[in-house]
Amino acid sequence: MTIEQLGRRIGLPEDGIRCAERAMPPQENMRWLLGLLEKDEAALLKELGESVAPNQLALALFMQYGAQQAPRWLEQGLPEMVCYDTLRDIAIWCRECVRLTGQAGVIQWEWVLHSLKKRVYRLGRLQYQPRVLKEPVFVGERIYPGGTMILEVHVPADGRLEQKLVMDSLQQAQTFFRKGGYTLFHCHSWLLSRALCDILDRTSNILAFQSLFEVYDEDYSYRQAEERVFGYIEERLEMYPEVTSLQKALKRYLLAGKRIGMARGVLLFQEAMNGM
Repeated sequence: MTIEQLGRRIGLPEDGIRCAERAMPPQENMRWLLGLLEKDEAALLKELGESVAPNQLALALFMQYGAQQAPRWLEQGLPEMVCYDTLRDIAIWCRECVRLTGQAGVIQWEWVLHSLKKRVYRLGRLQYQPRVLKEPVFVGERIYPGGTMILEVHVPADGRLEQKLVMDSLQQAQTFFRKGGYTLFHCHSWLLSRALCDILDRTSNILAFQSLFEVYDEDYSYRQAEERVFGYIEERLEMYPEVTSLQKALKRYLLAGKRIGMARGVLLFQEAMNGM
């Protein structure tokens, strides 16, 4: 599979395809970088960070690796849609690179590596990351001990969070991971913040998504809501744009001295299997 063929399958913008082709290093250097990607990701990230055009080199490398891996994944039995939807993360972060820098490339290298190495799978609207709880989680009167197998739920930033798409994805996940021994779907996101109930209309897709999870904790370690809604984090809150209704509502909320954190919530894997 060529870079161009993969690019078209995953929806990589045309300028992204051409950028990946132009940024391709000499064959010997590419083999070395691909070796690092396979065996030493820390060294790879360091190497990318020290390169002249890191985002462009990362795009070329990730596309080359994806083009090599996709046929192998299919031969191993990974469904075609799951294969290319998972690799579509490259296209998402290429578009974000263009938005932030004005140039094609790819950012969030460490995160994209999760998809390239099949540590994260995309099934329909959502992404799933198999994990194990490192510490006990207390949800109401229930305790999920450390070692519990969970699927971390992530929401890619490339579409509406429509309830039907979410439900379809969760049901795909319970089929795809049915033999994994998973107990919980787990999510850590601004989308679960209870503060959103004060901002959003009750018919909101975000609140419908939130209602699926039993929220047990919220932290304020990162201003993820502002980054996702406005596209960046601004220290002068009054400078945030007010283009969408959500931007207007969130800006008013923040200017009133209130905050939106990142909440944690769980959904029993069995409940998704039973159609909730």
